[in-house]
Amino acid sequence: MKSALSFTVLAGSSTAALGVTTQCSAGFVHKDDITGLMCMSNVNNAASCNSECCKNDENTCGGIDAKKPIHCAYNQFKAGDDAWQKTPATSATAEKVCCAAKATCASATCPAGYKLNTQVEQRLCAGDAKSCGDSFGDLAASGACCIKDVTLCGGNTITCANAAEGKYVTGGALEDDNWKKSVGANAAKCCKKLPVCNAASVTCPYGQTKTSAATVCTDKKGVSSADAKDCSRKVTGKDQPNPCCTAKANTCYKIATGKGNPADPCPALGKYIAEASYASTYITKKETTCCTAQATCADATCPSGYKKNKNSAAAKCGGDAKSCVKAAMLNTCCTLNVQTCGGLSGINCKYGYFNEKTMWNGDTAQSVKDAWNNKPANATNKNTNCCTARATCDRTATTTPAPFTSTPAAAPVAALKYSQNKAVVTQKAGEASTSNLVWLACGAFVGMSIMSVVQHMRRASAREPAYSEDTEMLMQQ
Repeated sequence: MKSALSFTVLAGSSTAALGVTTQCSAGFVHKDDITGLMCMSNVNNAASCNSECCKNDENTCGGIDAKKPIHCAYNQFKAGDDAWQKTPATSATAEKVCCAAKATCASATCPAGYKLNTQVEQRLCAGDAKSCGDSFGDLAASGACCIKDVTLCGGNTITCANAAEGKYVTGGALEDDNWKKSVGANAAKCCKKLPVCNAASVTCPYGQTKTSAATVCTDKKGVSSADAKDCSRKVTGKDQPNPCCTAKANTCYKIATGKGNPADPCPALGKYIAEASYASTYITKKETTCCTAQATCADATCPSGYKKNKNSAAAKCGGDAKSCVKAAMLNTCCTLNVQTCGGLSGINCKYGYFNEKTMWNGDTAQSVKDAWNNKPANATNKNTNCCTARATCDRTATTTPAPFTSTPAAAPVAALKYSQNKAVVTQKAGEASTSNLVWLACGAFVGMSIMSVVQHMRRASAREPAYSEDTEMLMQQ
């Protein structure tokens, strides 16, 4: 009994852990023959594998529609999302299963500043209720689901009286949804004064002083801002100047940002003005107070795939050590390291392998790039060392859900990779086998014991008549 019960539980657990394939996109299924086929990279997901490993799943709405477009009635639509793509269907049931009733304007959620057009509540939208909110116009006569609500700021054309005012609500941005939903139909209700530079809360960064003018604060793009924090912002890189703060006279900051007025004495001395000295004030000798020695190429930390250029070790970078690896100085301070993948070019991978660098995009982590760039390689072995094996098309490549439990889990259980799931299933199978063997041994022992007792009783009963006859014969003698 226990052996059978254990087997049932383990079988149920392993079945629940089979998971869903991750190589194919919704509406796709693995090709009939995937022998020798490979994904585009070493990653087991649809982005990498779908184009090579999968075909349209003609047992789903997405697969059927891809082969031959499903034609829905005028009052129905095809959702087209992932859930719809993988909805089970056949060519015979597609129109019934894959076509859903269009929502009407009555179910619209209108954007801020708009309201439902009650004159067209029964009008069909393009698709679901969300699509109804994409239908908007100015007036009811437009026939749109949503029309401007003239009782709200966003439903009116508002022109503020002057540049010192803006269309916003406290704590919000200019013309955001909170403002659009606020009650008002004119400038008096919908405009308020913008933060200004001479407010008591405004403070300026090092080496700068606050203007006394009631100038409207601006953001880093130079646009009027409703955020009071922009009044005290620090200017970096390509930021537009902060009108609230001006450089203090006789400060290093004044020299650094003065564009020659006053003149910067540091470059001629092989030095620069470090940000740490911006707040410092000089009297006569600017170079003594403001100038810091420039870093040299010897101080550079070259990026992955590069190494220091020993021939340029003494070259000055114009600023701190970080300036040594900026575009202007990179190829002076550093040179490509041809003993690494990152320093080599013309990499050609054989079939089944790929060059990771060709797959990088804006989302690729720098750590991933660094790892590949620093791989040891040279001109002889680059087509091997710099090439990564592509994942193979595999029907068993899965993301495994949490094991089934009859009671709610205290916390979500992370999905297992296929390899991890395989290890768990193998372990459980081993445990099951061990458990079954123990019970089998116990059963065999008990069975043999019972058989031994039965046989002994049979032998005893077989001897009893003979014993009685012999006794009777002796007594007769």
